[in-house]
Amino acid sequence: KNDPNFMHAFGAYNSEFGGPRNQEARDQRRDSLKLMVAIEGQRPLGDSYTVTPGEELFTPVESSVANDERPKRLDTRERLIALRDDPRAGFLPATHAEKNRAITFLDYMDRPDYPANIGHQFQEVYIRQKKLRNDPEEARLSLVSIGFELGDYFIQATEQATVLCDLNALVEDCPNPRATLVEEIGEAHRGYGPLLRYMDILRLRETGTSKTRFDALRSHANRGPQAYMDKNKTVEDAYTGEVLRPAPSRHLKKQIETLTIRDVRESVRAAARNEERRAAFWLERLYDTRKHGAVWQGSRQVLLGAGLPLSRRKVQ
Repeated sequence: KNDPNFMHAFGAYNSEFGGPRNQEARDQRRDSLKLMVAIEGQRPLGDSYTVTPGEELFTPVESSVANDERPKRLDTRERLIALRDDPRAGFLPATHAEKNRAITFLDYMDRPDYPANIGHQFQEVYIRQKKLRNDPEEARLSLVSIGFELGDYFIQATEQATVLCDLNALVEDCPNPRATLVEEIGEAHRGYGPLLRYMDILRLRETGTSKTRFDALRSHANRGPQAYMDKNKTVEDAYTGEVLRPAPSRHLKKQIETLTIRDVRESVRAAARNEERRAAFWLERLYDTRKHGAVWQGSRQVLLGAGLPLSRRKVQ
């Protein structure tokens, strides 16, 4: 009590975390401290965590493991197979960025050596970013942006599931199975993009070949006006972005002019189910980000913007 520094610190803590009204903040702080304690006992980063140029993320491995004993790097098709076949995910992603993020998360989920789940991965990213940027605030903001990125995947999947269900109803109501999409439904429907994307990426997963002259999983950043504070971009895919590139645009136009109702009956239902599973996966990951305060700053805004509760326990 005679230490003014202690009393000042105690007062500040009590103001922020004390009392019933601050229960949520207190729980979040507790989880964050548990995470930091767990991270302290983890291996040093060194070459055990690798981020290659672009967006490829790799599973952390012990640096003492011989090169020929390290896990093999999966190619795109293998990652699509792994992601679709894993019951914790069960969906096809829209972009390479989403695919790699989801595969990385699966490596951290349901493992006793990672009690904070994907929170461990976030902290590894933070430590690495702080070292690379030599700026803790820049490193923190890079973590906030991850929360927004996960929100992009969730919001897009939710919206695309809805438009695909609408497209499915139109397809089911069509009496002529030989009519093309453009003949029966018209030149524009918001479900065309996610439907064609699903069909093209499914073909890549099943055959290893692509019928497009562009990378069906390519993403780009829309840096126009954003909905949330500190959000500077939206991750968009080649088929459903605000502005499509010429090659995907031509591909979509050609496909809706040639694909018949019979051709897409099964695919449109499967695409809608895919987006429902995709949305469910990313919603769970948004709640998982409570394990890391910086990422939660972005995720929290997404959940509030979507009208969802901040606690997973309150989701009906």
